[in-house]
Amino acid sequence: MPQSGQSTSDSNPSDPINISAADLASVLAGQVSGLQGMTSGLEEALSASLCSCNPLTEAAFVTFQRIDYMRQSLKDIEGLLLEFGPNLDWLDRSAITREAFSRSVDMAASITPMLGGTTTPPPPDPNSEAGELDLW
Repeated sequence: MPQSGQSTSDSNPSDPINISAADLASVLAGQVSGLQGMTSGLEEALSASLCSCNPLTEAAFVTFQRIDYMRQSLKDIEGLLLEFGPNLDWLDRSAITREAFSRSVDMAASITPMLGGTTTPPPPDPNSEAGELDLW
């Protein structure tokens, strides 16, 4: 993994990435854990808002089941990565390139931690006139 402060944008896309399979599994486990936490929060928020209304419709109930399944699946994937990740290794280390990583994801931020970067968004500008976030 690049050293802290080391630029990763100067590299050739076909250069191998210096990350072990075990380290990759560890980073992925952390990302899955974050997604699992967000899913739990979503489940709790929807539960609080929907359960205070009339009885749940069949569609709402099915949606809750899907969210619960997603939360449990993410937790299981995290557990597998944490348990077996330390024993993983690459068959062909040269195949693990920036280009291959980039090709395998839709959001570049997903691979930033593997490339030595950070995915923490900057804090909002307190002088901004944007107001409250509208997530809908």
